[in-house]
Amino acid sequence: MGARPEHATVMQNIGQVHLYKGDPERAMTEFRYALATYREIRDRPGQARAMCDLGDAYLAMDDHSQCLVYYQKAASMAEEVGDLYTRAIALRGSGDGHRLCDHPDEAMRYYADALKIVQEIEEPYQHALILDGMAETMLRAGRHSAWRIYLRQALDLYKSAGAVEAATAEIRLEELSGLPGEA
Repeated sequence: MGARPEHATVMQNIGQVHLYKGDPERAMTEFRYALATYREIRDRPGQARAMCDLGDAYLAMDDHSQCLVYYQKAASMAEEVGDLYTRAIALRGSGDGHRLCDHPDEAMRYYADALKIVQEIEEPYQHALILDGMAETMLRAGRHSAWRIYLRQALDLYKSAGAVEAATAEIRLEELSGLPGEA
């Protein structure tokens, strides 16, 4: 096998940089290469991680049906191999996809499942991302009080994790502080 697992991981990391820089098509090329390599060497945890990355790329391209396919496959494979962290990421991604398809109930169900896992494994950054997704779901659904609660919780976790998203969450809370409360 040589250094093939490490090479696949490097390709994933390069893909994540491309995704971060706003080039999901180029990222997808790297993720597909990593997935093919993981399949060749029968690295199922690696395959699950690469499928999450492909889901992220499709989500960035607004191809919600494809992102959900990859997130579902990743969640299933991560569950089979006992990788709770990757499963949580896949479930959060499914929540994001359903939120953007205006399926708030489905989104919240996936977020709730992911939340249980990150609380179990004590992963504050992923916990914050999930709460942020839940907040955005509530905002899209017009449930402003719930949005504020989830976003404040996410902000606290972002701050404790030292995440750059804390600044964005603070700005969003300030910008939208005039939203009406629940009736």
